[in-house]
Amino acid sequence: MSVLKKNKTSEVRTFKSDFKTLLGTPFDNKGLVLMLCMEGSAVLSIDFKEHPFKKGDIAIIPDGMSLIPLHASQLFQADIISVEARHCEEMEYKITDMCFWNFMLEHPVLHPTTVQHEMLCSWFSHMKWIMEDLSYPFFNETISSSISILFMLMYREMKTLCKESDKDQTSNRTQKIFTDFTNLVIRYHKRHREVAFYANQLSITPDYLNKVCKTDWNTSAKEYIDWHVVMAIKNYLTCTDLSIKCIAAQLNFDDSSYMCRYLKKLTKQTPVQFRNNEQ
Repeated sequence: MSVLKKNKTSEVRTFKSDFKTLLGTPFDNKGLVLMLCMEGSAVLSIDFKEHPFKKGDIAIIPDGMSLIPLHASQLFQADIISVEARHCEEMEYKITDMCFWNFMLEHPVLHPTTVQHEMLCSWFSHMKWIMEDLSYPFFNETISSSISILFMLMYREMKTLCKESDKDQTSNRTQKIFTDFTNLVIRYHKRHREVAFYANQLSITPDYLNKVCKTDWNTSAKEYIDWHVVMAIKNYLTCTDLSIKCIAAQLNFDDSSYMCRYLKKLTKQTPVQFRNNEQ
């Protein structure tokens, strides 16, 4: 049975961009964004960390991670595909190796070999072909399956590299749990700010998650989640000209006044005060 509703064609976009009109503006990321650099170079802010992005590279930004293009060369050109988060459910169900997902979150820009880049170009062309007919009865299922195939092939290409990156942490269970927790917070902090959600994702109790955080970061799980959300608010205030209302919407607060109270409670400053001080 498909995980997608057959009576609704979901939002899937494919387009080219030179980033000229997008610089300094958060990308409207409602699900998974895939960017393949075809020409030139750029600098991307992904979760407010700068990443060089040059010809041949692929950027993979899942739902929950912020994306802001900061700079683009004169010849820059990228192919971009954006799909709703529900298209990722199938591949997340099939690929259960956490070290793979940790690696992907920690390395949102990858540098494929020439052969891998050619295969990615073929996959992007394949997706564009699928999107030519939105009335196709199995459109949603085909998009979802294509996303799954891409990530399963990426897993095949990268599994050795991922396990090498993760092997030092697997010997220490609490450190592994903390690493998995931090990557989950990176991914879900825009929507989930409760400890119970993350403990459930890790199949442990909230009390045990707090114990792990105290051991590895000398803080509670809630304090770590709040710290990440506060940093996201501050970075939006510093790196963009978005209004307070728009920033609150980006971070899924019920309204801007709630976000203002949240920030003031934790930092003693309102968003306006923080932005004015930074300026």
